[in-house]
Amino acid sequence: MLSRVGYALRETWQGFQRNWTLTAASVLTAAVSLLLAGMSFFIQKAFDQVLQQWSNNVQFVVFMKPDATTDQIEAVKSALADQQASGVVRAALYSGKDESYEEFKRLFSTNPTVTDQLTAEEMPTQFKVAPASNDSAVINNLIAQFRGRPGVLDVRSPAEYVKVISKLSGFIRWVTTALWIVLLGTAVGLIWNTIRTAMFARRREIEVMKLVGATNWFIRIPFMLEGLIQGLIGSAVASVSLVGLNVVWTGRIKSVTAGLANVKDLALVHFIVGGGYVGSIVVRLIVLGALAGAVGAGIAASRFLDV
Repeated sequence: MLSRVGYALRETWQGFQRNWTLTAASVLTAAVSLLLAGMSFFIQKAFDQVLQQWSNNVQFVVFMKPDATTDQIEAVKSALADQQASGVVRAALYSGKDESYEEFKRLFSTNPTVTDQLTAEEMPTQFKVAPASNDSAVINNLIAQFRGRPGVLDVRSPAEYVKVISKLSGFIRWVTTALWIVLLGTAVGLIWNTIRTAMFARRREIEVMKLVGATNWFIRIPFMLEGLIQGLIGSAVASVSLVGLNVVWTGRIKSVTAGLANVKDLALVHFIVGGGYVGSIVVRLIVLGALAGAVGAGIAASRFLDV
């Protein structure tokens, strides 16, 4: 048994040495396709986290005109209090000019050109409203009641942004998935061609082995093992690259948001994907790499055995 294992490993190593250029091309293609697959999973998870955060904190903001009178502000405040008393609104928080300006500076802290365009006196005051229901019809009806009231500048809801982000997420998922499937298919084809070439180069040796009684599986195993290892090496390269990109991405976001108040409320921080999920992606890449190598080598070893 050990002699057979040793033979299979020796033949696999010799196969790598004979066809190192084709092997390198197969491994590189597999690595690129699997890295793209990992990034596809990674990006989709990040978008899902952002969408979930916004869905769990549904609210809209009633912006008052900078020159809105006290009576107009009080009228909106009274209307919100009535909605809160009736159970339609869960909470309503008013922010004056100074508070609104501080929030504006926090949100655009990385773009001083924008913050320099407005002063505290020019800032609109605002009511942050949290509806009691997540039903879009109820929320839209509530928004319509405040849009167009005297003194109201505009009413903004994240629902529109959620819809845009959701469409963007779906588009990115479709494009990246199509790309990595095509590239992975190319990797399978290259592994298939590598094994086919190796079997053709050793056709005389295979004929002799069959004449002395070697079984088909005894001949196939080294070639199939070679393809499997190519896929695993490609998945290892892709996994290391993905983990490195995640570390750089996470560090970059943390450096940008460092020192900002209420960091957890910023949508940007929800694009950070935790190490646990990255680990699950690595497992998927290893499985995909192993399957790609095994399928490509298995088909070639079965089809071209009679060379």
